[in-house]
Amino acid sequence: MYLFRIPNSTYYTRICLPKSLRDNGFPFDLKISLLTKRRDEAVERNFILVPCVRE
Repeated sequence: MYLFRIPNSTYYTRICLPKSLRDNGFPFDLKISLLTKRRDEAVERNFILVPCVRE
């Protein structure tokens, strides 16, 4: 799980997928917009989003 900001200042979360899924045709990682330009909001949204996606 990574939190990063693209050039237009929007924060994204990046979740790398396991090799077993990549071998079945899934991409290397998922990049999901957190829809905010503020880091504090992005961190909070990331903590909410990541457990849901990892299931």
